Amino acid sequence: MNVFVPLLLISALAGAVRGFTGFGTALVFIPIASTIVPPWQAVIILYVIDTVTTLPLIPRAVRTCTWREVVPLCIGATLTVPVGAAFLLTVDPTALRWALAALALGAVAILASGWRYRALPGRLVSGVVGAASGFLGGLCSFWGPPIAIFWLGGQSRADTVRANIIVFLAVMSCVAGITFAAHGLFELRVVVLAGLLMPIYGCTVWVGTKLFPYASETTFRRTAYLIITGAALDSVPAFDRSPH
Repeated sequence: MNVFVPLLLISALAGAVRGFTGFGTALVFIPIASTIVPPWQAVIILYVIDTVTTLPLIPRAVRTCTWREVVPLCIGATLTVPVGAAFLLTVDPTALRWALAALALGAVAILASGWRYRALPGRLVSGVVGAASGFLGGLCSFWGPPIAIFWLGGQSRADTVRANIIVFLAVMSCVAGITFAAHGLFELRVVVLAGLLMPIYGCTVWVGTKLFPYASETTFRRTAYLIITGAALDSVPAFDRSPH
């Protein structure tokens, strides 16, 4: 079966989401791609294409982000990425997908309820959120749900939230890369496939980035909610489109 064309289409959609919201790539790419290739391959493909093509987003985000919020999350996540990566190779994929679907839908429910932070979270809370994100990131590149609740549920402006997420994911890419390499997951054929998908992903990231300034705060948040909901529903094992 030719997996390139389906993966190309998924990469295009995921890239547009990444450029517009600053996150959400894995929430779009991993559930669908995991029905086409083994989950660990989907994780590595996404890692390669996202790390390389989103480099231009980082300089501006570094100047815009709130470092006092980003640093504690990075520290917490760094400690748990290796744990998540170890589970990636051993955990039952069906049970994992049910759990991730429930987590993502729960995140949307909390955010859509209108709940917001009333005060700046402390370092301990930030570290715990980072640890949860790091575990899920190492496991299946689902960095998003914990930090979505953390930042989208707060009072920060959309541009600040977007910058925080971009910087956080950039730091975590370095940590995840070292972890994946230690587990021998960078197989040549998978990296080559990622390289072939990279141009279309990069182009759609650029398109998404250009669309972002035209979105209102409400549009930004609603888009994020729809991304998480769609990914959660798609990852439910009962909706499998293949025996993979």
